Amino acid sequence: MWEARVKNDIISLKLKDKKWPEIKDKLVKRYNLAIRRLTQTKADDVLQTYLNAFAREIDPHTSYLAPRTAKSFNESMNLSLEGIGATLQAEDDETSIKSLVPGAPAERSKKLKAGDKIVGVGQEKGEIEDVIGWRLEDIVDKIKGKKGSKVRLEVEPAKGGKSRIVTLVRDKIRIEDQAAKLTVEKVDGVTVAIIKIPSFYLGLTNDVKKLLVEMQTKGASALIVDLRENGGGALTEAVGLSGLFISDGPVVQVRDAYQRIRVHEDPDNAQQYTGPLLVMINRFSASASEIFAAAIQDYNRGIIIGQNTYGKGTVQQSRSLNFVYDLDQTPLGLIQYTIQKFYRINGGVLN
Repeated sequence: MWEARVKNDIISLKLKDKKWPEIKDKLVKRYNLAIRRLTQTKADDVLQTYLNAFAREIDPHTSYLAPRTAKSFNESMNLSLEGIGATLQAEDDETSIKSLVPGAPAERSKKLKAGDKIVGVGQEKGEIEDVIGWRLEDIVDKIKGKKGSKVRLEVEPAKGGKSRIVTLVRDKIRIEDQAAKLTVEKVDGVTVAIIKIPSFYLGLTNDVKKLLVEMQTKGASALIVDLRENGGGALTEAVGLSGLFISDGPVVQVRDAYQRIRVHEDPDNAQQYTGPLLVMINRFSASASEIFAAAIQDYNRGIIIGQNTYGKGTVQQSRSLNFVYDLDQTPLGLIQYTIQKFYRINGGVLN
């Protein structure tokens, strides 16, 4: 298998007009990095891989999330984390700042900018640890922390020069780049609004409500909801979002293992937007995305355009592996397991 992998990599680089000495150097560097990443694998990573291999033999959507993965999942669902507000990227052994979140501690300090390299991380007290060669996830964990606490970074300027120590006070950060976004464009003389929704995070419906008001103030007379690459999220947000575009009625029905059926309905009679609507989907649109697109189609509320969706018609529940009385102890991670199947309001199956 490795021989085939190496041949494939060589051919790929050859097709990019790379010379043999350059190909050799690049692949040696790439494979050495892969070996180093393997040596940095932790027990939690191994356990997560093993338990997921076991769980997915039973159900393809049941999974175990190790503590770090569970924390990231919760942050992405709430679009919120506690840290300094900097997006990091790894290149070889070094970690650099890719971008700064506006208004976050890193940006407010005026001491950091994109391209700066982080070579050491320390807490308010104690030594600063050298982080060159560390996994990006481990560096991020080291920088994150409770709101109000301090973190010290040893930073090398992007343009080179002597490193310096930057002390920042952590704060609560909203992950804006994963939130719904509005753009407005002119198409054949018509003002069209596009709302891109990356996931069905908690609070999405309220965010889209605000964007619908904003699009109307900008004079948009048609709307495109872009759900491409959207893998789903909270069922409640799928129901709530659908309710913004219909006056009332059922949105989706779910059935549990005891064959009990529950119908989720539009939570109010208000229809936030009544104009022309187009929903864009592709093969990576799944779960909550499919619920929303199906409801819009079943109510003849808009046009669905794109590829066939992923086809995930099940509902999962997350549960901590810590007992109620030991939640303040070391986290053990989460188990996500299937509890229901969902169906369109016309009874159609999406799975």
